Amino acid sequence: MRKRRLLALVGAGALAALGLAVLVTAQPVPAESLANPGFEEPGSPPPGWSLEEAAAGKGRIVLVPVPGATGHALALSPNASNTGGDKPLGLGQLVSAAQWRGRRISIRAKLAGEGGATAILGFALIDGKGALIGAPLTLRGAEPPPLALQTLPLDEPVPESAQSAILFVTAEGRSGTAYADDIAILAAPEAAAAAAPGTQFRATVSLKPDEDLGPVRRALFGTNVEWIRNAQGLWNPATDSLDTQMLDLAKAAGVSVLRFPGGGWSDAYDWRNGIGPRAARPKAPHAPGEPEQSPNVLGTDEIVEAARRIGADLLLTLNLGDGTPELAAGWAEYVRKAVGEGGPRVTWELGNELYMQNDISHRQTDPKTYVARARATMAAVRKVDPQARFYAIGLENYGRYRFNAHPGWNDIVLRELAAEIDGLAIHDAYAPLLPGAEAGSPASVYRAMLAAPANIAANLATTTRQLEKAEGGRKLVLAVTEWGPLFAVDPKNPFFDHVKTLGSGVFAARTLNAFLRAPRVAEAEFFKLSDLLNAGWIGRKPGSGYAATPALEALRLYARTLSGRLVGTRVEGPTFSGGPVGFIDRVEGAPTVEAVAALRADGSLAVVLSNASLDAPAEIDLTLDRARGGEAEILSGPAPDATRGTVMIEVPGLSFAEPAHFGVPRPRGTDEITLKTETLAPGTRLRLVLPPASVAALRLEAAP
Repeated sequence: MRKRRLLALVGAGALAALGLAVLVTAQPVPAESLANPGFEEPGSPPPGWSLEEAAAGKGRIVLVPVPGATGHALALSPNASNTGGDKPLGLGQLVSAAQWRGRRISIRAKLAGEGGATAILGFALIDGKGALIGAPLTLRGAEPPPLALQTLPLDEPVPESAQSAILFVTAEGRSGTAYADDIAILAAPEAAAAAAPGTQFRATVSLKPDEDLGPVRRALFGTNVEWIRNAQGLWNPATDSLDTQMLDLAKAAGVSVLRFPGGGWSDAYDWRNGIGPRAARPKAPHAPGEPEQSPNVLGTDEIVEAARRIGADLLLTLNLGDGTPELAAGWAEYVRKAVGEGGPRVTWELGNELYMQNDISHRQTDPKTYVARARATMAAVRKVDPQARFYAIGLENYGRYRFNAHPGWNDIVLRELAAEIDGLAIHDAYAPLLPGAEAGSPASVYRAMLAAPANIAANLATTTRQLEKAEGGRKLVLAVTEWGPLFAVDPKNPFFDHVKTLGSGVFAARTLNAFLRAPRVAEAEFFKLSDLLNAGWIGRKPGSGYAATPALEALRLYARTLSGRLVGTRVEGPTFSGGPVGFIDRVEGAPTVEAVAALRADGSLAVVLSNASLDAPAEIDLTLDRARGGEAEILSGPAPDATRGTVMIEVPGLSFAEPAHFGVPRPRGTDEITLKTETLAPGTRLRLVLPPASVAALRLEAAP
């Protein structure tokens, strides 16, 4: 996701505070307390609340009695001009933050929405210079009346730099009515006592080898490869060949599927530019209107060769943006010959993110048009390859994660295409997704990211129910064809390059757990294998060469440890809360220690553990079915933001923010990641200590 693409999607939910800062300019001195929070004082706008002039024409604002309200509630009825952006239909007010400094606070309100409208309550802290502090808190109400009471806490105490706060109520949507009432800002009586950092805690893990949870799906360990910029380093122009070191790192990690040629570039890709003698292949713009062009040095034959060399299958994304069925059929015929007998298995994905407003291909569309394109494309491809396998694309929005501009897309696509496709490809597993330059403290950002897999798992369950409803006896699968830690697309954000940190490796582990526990998730491709800037799971070393980031090392621990059949695990231990930050909703009660396990064909056991605490070691008490010994490989480091010392390329004219850090800046260019192997003596109970922010793979021999 590029900067303009991500920021264009934020809308009222996450950036409304920034736009509504203008709304309160009529109140240069913040009020000492919240005014008219129950909307019982009538007026237009209600007393104490300000209406931005640019939002006044975007709908109707009245006070009405409604079920669940105390007296009257605010009713915002948006019209067709309420299309998002930083000035949606809504009201706001400015309040002094002095009363909350050093204290933990929560926002509370009764909210509802009907007829296509969603009520948004937001709260943002502002410093003395007018800059946003951290990320706004937001509550959403999309269910019809009666109004439902919601509460959301700020993850950390209000900082001393906070001078004022903006509270705002807006309507998302272009029809219907959003309701709000009984708004409150609640403060704890005194500053919460902080737990002693670094205090070791205990967790018990029990394995249930007789509890069969299905096979370990090898295709969960795939990745994305882009055709642009020498395939982001996979093509070595100095040798005019695939980069051997990068292939070796991918193979060592157990990468099982290569998705090509995008993501976002897929719906403008012409495969014909990437065949024939490389010297004769044309340069092409990355997408329509993009000034940058790349040579097509890594095309179909090269990606097939890469898959062969690392032992991976292929997921090829067809151009359903400006492509034609004939173009798709031509590619399918070429690929069939290039792969030959016994080559990589090929699956076709029908477009990338065409459901997304401001999709980078500029070919976004509605679900009915997409269905027609997909059906015609599949028919053309099946003429040259009757056994072709297809994934349609979709996404069910959840919480703040709202990248599908078309409510009901999944239902329409599945209803129309369920009999013709093999599965649905979704992108529901990025985190923490920080819009703009501000984000909050490192601890709050990382806690939100590490808690986010709980929301991902819930969305997978929702989408699975949609498959079950539509499939009519057939068994459709889910493919998460883009996922991974992704912090920011704005170079001025201090978390811009945090994809390569140890904490991101722990997020990768916990997201893989969510996939493994969702039986319908048949494959997944992390985003992305390599990148010249901030998103690659293979990073560039200073000077030359490459290194596996902690995320790729975590993937390796899963791909090279787990095989056979998944078995049950039980974990008892402390929990933590995270969010809301960026696009991540609040999560309460996320397990600090997680475990997955598999019984392999030879009777041995494999267990992968993770510790999401940012500062405390976990003493693990592992109970087995019988006496087993083996070894544990542990991925760890001195801090959650530790890296392999990888760097980004320098871009003339582009400056990057100083990286956010946990206490002290990390040394540049220094590999701080530790991979340590410990021997585990045989026993029915094994004990080991997991450092803070760590992942461990246990390989336990077969019982005698």
